Amino acid sequence: MDSTRTTLSRDIGTGVAGLCHLRASVRVGVALAALCVAAQVRIPVPGSEVPMTLQSLAVLLVGFLLTPKQAVSATGIYLLAGAVGMPVFASSVGLFGATGGYLFGFVVAAWLISILTGRGPSSTWKLLAVGVMGTGVIFVCGVAWRALGLSLLKDGFEVGWAFALQTGFWPFAAKSIIQLLFAVTLVKCMQHEVHRRES
Repeated sequence: MDSTRTTLSRDIGTGVAGLCHLRASVRVGVALAALCVAAQVRIPVPGSEVPMTLQSLAVLLVGFLLTPKQAVSATGIYLLAGAVGMPVFASSVGLFGATGGYLFGFVVAAWLISILTGRGPSSTWKLLAVGVMGTGVIFVCGVAWRALGLSLLKDGFEVGWAFALQTGFWPFAAKSIIQLLFAVTLVKCMQHEVHRRES
């Protein structure tokens, strides 16, 4: 009798673990698809290799809604897919081109946002603060990458840094604020809906 209960408990535990793993895989898959689609919504910016896209919005949502492991998995697989030649990046220059810093920043930002957000409902102010930090990480990685690359082509790091800010930050600042506000609003609506269903 005891052995039967032990076997049954083990089977139930295995089934629950398998279901949790399946749900996690689905979440990662949906996040990966969102990143790919967001990269295809792009508007060229005159004088810059960096196009306007919805990728930052997708990264914010990935960080807000997924666990740190899931967030890193989704963004990491996205980078890997682009590195092997799949047309998933917004720019055609590839992972190590002028926009590479932003791409690597996606992984760091998604992980950081997920870590700082934590599990369970978060206040609007917390989401805004975490989102600002995550967006900042993307810009720091992207602009620093461009500045380093441009410094090799222009007259030193200072010129490269100024041009990187001019072409890789200022044109996108207002859009990033709008995307952050939209992401936080969407997450709060989802939290409210979950709370309504559970109550």
